Amino acid sequence: MCYNNHTATCALAGTRPPNPGQNPATWMLDITGGSMAATAAAAAAGAGSAQDWAALYARSGLAAANEAEAEKLIAEGLAGAQPLSSDGTYAQPFGVQVCAPKS
Repeated sequence: MCYNNHTATCALAGTRPPNPGQNPATWMLDITGGSMAATAAAAAAGAGSAQDWAALYARSGLAAANEAEAEKLIAEGLAGAQPLSSDGTYAQPFGVQVCAPKS
């Protein structure tokens, strides 16, 4: 999905794009069959959603791009990571742990 000024402007292949001015959350419910209108229509027809959305996403370029971005971020994080260390058994002395902050 693409966003421009916090508005969905394009859709995953195999889905219809959102209508101009349509709430992105409503659009998502409409295309996945989660809206009340889609649920009622599917119940009347005796069927559920015709799309396997997980499989559709897994085969998409968007999934591949997201996976590559995640791997890049993990590699960057690991490159600069330092092992955790502590001077004592606890992160803070007991008195600090039991005192409520004054607001």
